[in-house]
Amino acid sequence: MSKIESSLKLIHPTDILFHEKHEGARLSSTKQRILEDGFLRNPISVMELDEKKYLLLDGLHRVLTLKELGCNWIPAQIVSESEISLQSWNHLLQKDEWLDQIKENSELIFTKNSKNKTILGKINYPNNTNEEICIHESPGNDFKLISSWNDLVNAYNKDYNVKRIHNDQHITPNHNEVFLQYPTVNMCLIKKVVLKGLTLPSGVTRFIIQGRILNLKVPLTLLKSINYDHNKWFESINAWKDSLRHYKEEVYLVEH
Repeated sequence: MSKIESSLKLIHPTDILFHEKHEGARLSSTKQRILEDGFLRNPISVMELDEKKYLLLDGLHRVLTLKELGCNWIPAQIVSESEISLQSWNHLLQKDEWLDQIKENSELIFTKNSKNKTILGKINYPNNTNEEICIHESPGNDFKLISSWNDLVNAYNKDYNVKRIHNDQHITPNHNEVFLQYPTVNMCLIKKVVLKGLTLPSGVTRFIIQGRILNLKVPLTLLKSINYDHNKWFESINAWKDSLRHYKEEVYLVEH
C-alpha cells in the first residue's frame, strides 16, 4: 500500500473540528446526492491537531450529511500542515439592502482611510470606487476580528447568491453588484479559532493541498457499522485501489 493510500482513515465525527458554518442549500443537495449514490464518493480532508482532534479542510457538508444518516465513521485523508497552502475566496454578489443594513453596524467602519484600524476586507463598487471595511484597532484581540468578520459575511451569505472568486482574480462588478475582497488568514489563527469552538466566516478560507485521493466510493453500510475494523478497512482500500484517483498536483478544494 502506498503512502498516500495509507493516509486514508476512518475517524469518528466527534473528533472533527469545523472552521466554518454550513450552508443550508448546499447541505440539502449534498444529502440528496449521497442518498441517491448509496456511498460517499470522495473522502474528506483533515489535518491532525492535538488531543487526537482533526481540523476539517474539505467536506463540511459531507460530514454533516453522514451524521444525519446515522454514520459512525467518516472516511478521511489525513494531510500534514506542510502539504497545505492557504489562500482566500473573494465574493461577488448583488448590491442590495443588506449593504445598507450592515453599514448601520457600529462595529464596522467603511472608509478610504484605514490608519489605526484593522482591515477585514475591501468592497469594490461598479463605478470603480472602493472602500476598506475595518474595525477599530484592537491588538491581540483576534476573536473580536472574527466576530465582526462573521457579522459582515452573515449579512448576505444566507439570502443571496454568492459567486466565489479566486483571490488572484480581480472582478469589475456590474451596475447592480459589489465585489468583496478578503485577506488570507494563517493556519495559526485557524487553529486558535477552532480550538476555542468558534468558526470563521463561511466560504472565505481556501485550502489548497497536494496529493488528493478521490473516487473512493465508500458504501454507507460500512460507515454505519458500530465497530472500527482496522483490517477490514485496509482490505477495502486495497480492493478499491484500481478506481482511486491520485492527484499529485495542487487541487483546489471546493465543498461539494
